[in-house]
Amino acid sequence: MERYLRNKGSITQSQQDLLAQRHVVVLGCGGLGGSIAESLARIGVGKLTLVDHDVFVKSNLNRQRFATRKTMGMAKVEVAKEKLFDINDQVIVEAKKAFIDSSNIYVLTNGCDLVIDALDNFDTRRMIEYADFNIPIISAAVAGYNGWLTISKPGYRNIKHLCSNMNKGVEQTLGNLSFTVNILAELEVSMAIRTLLNEEFSFHGFYFVDLKSLEIERIEIIE
Repeated sequence: MERYLRNKGSITQSQQDLLAQRHVVVLGCGGLGGSIAESLARIGVGKLTLVDHDVFVKSNLNRQRFATRKTMGMAKVEVAKEKLFDINDQVIVEAKKAFIDSSNIYVLTNGCDLVIDALDNFDTRRMIEYADFNIPIISAAVAGYNGWLTISKPGYRNIKHLCSNMNKGVEQTLGNLSFTVNILAELEVSMAIRTLLNEEFSFHGFYFVDLKSLEIERIEIIE
């Protein structure tokens, strides 16, 4: 298919066919989540479920992919669904305008191959990690020029090591810059594609990204 011609060389036809069979749930459809959803649709992941309760406001305009003057006040997941259809009508997109909590997390993630956590509070992150879906969860966060990402595989819980006693992160003081958001989002997508193609990650820990020094540091978790 010509749509995926530029994927060739890095993604084989059999891998492209496999991606078309995969289902990813993206929790949060703001800065990270919007960029992640767009890249997953462009590369050819077959089904996306987008979950977010929020609407676009002016403070989203500096970094969120689908935030425009025309989308102010509109539900993020509904806007994203429409935009993703314009990008790739071969991808099935489900829009779920909902708060994420322990009462609905299993329903929202039922039948998926991967959960991508693009949330902005640690209470929900911890709840998701302890839900024990038996599927991988990729998480990331950004603040100013910095960010981190990790993958929690079945049997491992990484988030608890980073944020056991906090809800909001340092983004409350450092802000969220568009380039940091986009770089961390694409790192999550890269990790997601490898996971969906059954490539194993032997590293158990966090990647910390510093865009001022242009460095990525790996911190391993030993339990």
